[in-house]
Amino acid sequence: MSDKRSNLTVTHKWELEYPKTEEAYLVPKSNWNHLRKRVERIKSPTTIFLTIGSVLLGVAGTAFIGALTLPDVEGYKSLVCWAVFAVAFVCGGFSLFLHRHQRKQETNVKTDIIECIDEIEEKYPKHRETNA
Repeated sequence: MSDKRSNLTVTHKWELEYPKTEEAYLVPKSNWNHLRKRVERIKSPTTIFLTIGSVLLGVAGTAFIGALTLPDVEGYKSLVCWAVFAVAFVCGGFSLFLHRHQRKQETNVKTDIIECIDEIEEKYPKHRETNA
């Protein structure tokens, strides 16, 4: 028998795709860090919902104490105090709920911006280490 080797050649064509080129801004590192710090320092302003809710809950507390302690005058005292308590308590609670919801949305926006900045920085790991 003869020791002849057979050659097997496999070819495969690869199609490489390149990202589209786009315009970009060169931002100095000091400006980038300044922008990041300013975004991190964003604080939500106190909204009117917090003030209104606090006042209404104070009114509800006063009406509740009044309903329990004031003497009954012609039978209307307890009805009026309990009605004021119920309306003020519900409206105050709803106002605080709206405040909480609005603050949560503002916090989510800030968090989304910080995450976007982090994603951009992750593209440049060499420069991230020197980011101070």
